Amino acid sequence: MTYLVSPYGESDWVRNLRAAGKGELSRKGRTEAFDAVEVPVDQRSPVIARYREVAGRVVSPCFTKLPDARNHPVFQID
Repeated sequence: MTYLVSPYGESDWVRNLRAAGKGELSRKGRTEAFDAVEVPVDQRSPVIARYREVAGRVVSPCFTKLPDARNHPVFQID
């Protein structure tokens, strides 16, 4: 499964993705369309933990400032 995590909390892209339920990701010159479903708060912790392992110190201050999983929207994307 693939997830999008918002380390900065509620942001414009989060609100837009909630409203649309779909989006596009571009990387390496390729754009992929996807559908998104928001992960319930009680199921976010393992996803956030893995995200923090991968992203490392870059996002650490975000989670120190906003430690609650409720503050970090997570979307499962297909």
